[in-house]
Amino acid sequence: MNGVLKKKANLFVNIGILLELMYFAGLELNYAMPAILQTSGLVLILISCVYYAESKGYGKLTGFFLGFFGIIGWLFIYFLRDKTVESANAIASSH
Repeated sequence: MNGVLKKKANLFVNIGILLELMYFAGLELNYAMPAILQTSGLVLILISCVYYAESKGYGKLTGFFLGFFGIIGWLFIYFLRDKTVESANAIASSH
């Protein structure tokens, strides 16, 4: 798994989860704040899903579409098998 992409994914998902929790806890300062919190949290989780899917050897579109499910999509990508480890093992066993 690509370490740089995984670090980016973890950063974005942590901030996204924090914003979503603030939205669900009702921590808004004015009338526009809930929409801003929810939208920005979803966008950050979506970006995180793209990075995480790419680091596991899947396409960016896979992460993009699963990112629309928010945390559920991120968890789905988390439990997908890692294609980069399998391809590295296949190359190592062929030599």
